[in-house]
Amino acid sequence: MNKSNGAIIYKGPSQIDGKNIVVIVTGLNSKTANAKTGDMLQTWILLDDVSPMEAVKTGQDESICGDCKHRGQLIDGKWTKRTCYVTVWQAPRAVWEAYKRGSYPDMTGEAVIGLGMSRNVRLGAYGDPAAVPVSIWQDLTMFSDTTTGYTHQWQNKANAALKYLTMASADSVEEYKQAIKAGWRTFRVKKPSDLAMKGETVCPNTTIGLNCADCGACKGLKGSSPLKGSIVIDVHGSGAAAFA
Repeated sequence: MNKSNGAIIYKGPSQIDGKNIVVIVTGLNSKTANAKTGDMLQTWILLDDVSPMEAVKTGQDESICGDCKHRGQLIDGKWTKRTCYVTVWQAPRAVWEAYKRGSYPDMTGEAVIGLGMSRNVRLGAYGDPAAVPVSIWQDLTMFSDTTTGYTHQWQNKANAALKYLTMASADSVEEYKQAIKAGWRTFRVKKPSDLAMKGETVCPNTTIGLNCADCGACKGLKGSSPLKGSIVIDVHGSGAAAFA
């Protein structure tokens, strides 16, 4: 029996650029302290041999985040204007350092299916689920209660299977329309002054304080959802001021 609070569920090439990545699931034996998500298994998509801080600084986070706009911009050789809500020197750094210390058992293979049984699962607490073979997510969520997940790689037709597990991350009305046309449900980040589109519901966490585990809306097309349409939320997090 795994007594660790985390485990390795994938080690191998990124599906984005082939670099070596690792996926760690945490929350196996203790509830997450994340009040927004509620009690969910958290999955962390990380470069195998590059710390999250170094990856962001040098642009190597492309291996796990793809072309996500929230990574920022390369200006004069430096990555700036990062709008991602994830603070990489906190949880991602702690998980990566624990991994390098050998704190997590290797539970790749068939054992992944059992890890998600009767649990709520968050695909990509950090990193884009598209960086990982979709079979890993299918195994992990096969018998789970609910899931959340978001991908900026929805325009790549090779990632079509993810629409059953994740939401298409849209950063504009035009992207929202494109994703809907392609058969995705969407999760759109907007400026507070912008209005929601017809077919969008404002994230219930911001309106009534409902956490992700209890809400269950952001699981793509899989199963039934209390919210059939798409979700929209005002930009938030430490990088919100740089959002355009």
